[in-house]
Amino acid sequence: MYTTRRSFLGLGAAALLDAVFRPAGAWAAAANAVHGPHREAADTLLELLSCRESAASIGRQYLAQYPAEVDADGLLGEFLAAAPDVQAAMEAGDAAAVRQAVFSRYRDDYSASRTVSIDGWLFSETEARICALAAMCPAG
Repeated sequence: MYTTRRSFLGLGAAALLDAVFRPAGAWAAAANAVHGPHREAADTLLELLSCRESAASIGRQYLAQYPAEVDADGLLGEFLAAAPDVQAAMEAGDAAAVRQAVFSRYRDDYSASRTVSIDGWLFSETEARICALAAMCPAG
């Protein structure tokens, strides 16, 4: 394929605009998708979201507040280690049990005051971390 100077400059300008207007943390998030054995677990958790794009937006704000958690594999590994009920439901392949176990963790987080404030809204840590996974794991 032949590239003209005009198309090369146009592509360069588009890349520059993308870099300038891309949401904060988007480059890091794209580079930190879940890989390997945790990918199936991440997909199972992300299927619980009714609107993945909205969750990803919340997740990006969470990651901006807690940059140490911008490691999808680490975040998911810690979550599964702390949630043996969720992991057992996943291993059993029972989607309803996964949903119930995750929602139970939401309630437990609120009861124990394990919450985070994002843009004036109060989220359980579990909720916020699943939203962070949505931000770090590209759809598809």
